[in-house]
Formats: sequence, C-alpha cells, structure tokens
Amino acid sequence: MKVPEFEAEHSRIAALKFPGLTEISTLLNGSRYFFFDGPDGEKLEFFESTRSN
Repeated sequence: MKVPEFEAEHSRIAALKFPGLTEISTLLNGSRYFFFDGPDGEKLEFFESTRSN
C-alpha cells in the first residue's frame, strides 16, 4: 500500500487509537518504519524505503 505522506498516515492511525502504535523509527540508510496492532492482534508495519521503485 502506498501513501502520499508517511507522517500523515502515522498521525491518522494515532487518531484512530490503534493499540501498539510505535513512534516512527529511521534506519541508517534513511528508510523509516512504524508498527501497530491489527484488529486480530497481529503486528502491522508501515515502511518507507529510500530505494527507487
């Protein structure tokens, strides 16, 4: 799933009060990610790569 703004998506998920939402973390290469819990308790990850498509 592609989203236009990574930070805005994190804020949207936070406003929906999904449990387990982590802060945005940045890897050494600049890629970013965060996790939250899905409806069945599974861990979901949003990842923004610095690689070109």
